[in-house]
Amino acid sequence: MLLHFGLIACAEDEDLGAGTVDVKNMSVFTSISSVYLKPSSSTEWGSNRLASGYLGTTDTVTFTGLLPCNTHWDFRAYFSDSTVKQTSKFYLFCGGVVSFNVYY
Repeated sequence: MLLHFGLIACAEDEDLGAGTVDVKNMSVFTSISSVYLKPSSSTEWGSNRLASGYLGTTDTVTFTGLLPCNTHWDFRAYFSDSTVKQTSKFYLFCGGVVSFNVYY
């Protein structure tokens, strides 16, 4: 499997008004150079969400405060060699966490 994601239950003290996405680079050789998230209803991917400019091998990054929630979203990641991994229409619950393990 090239891209795996799962849903994780939220803790009581998490913000129930927004969604969270965790992204883990499962590659031990290649960095992820950009990550994009957007509501599925949007045609615009927007800016690279990686503040550091890359996600190193076996590193994880968390994106919080994602709105709108309780709707479908799309995910796209580019590795440093331009390989793309993508999934469409995952459901992002308000207060929920979606975790992506991105395999090269």
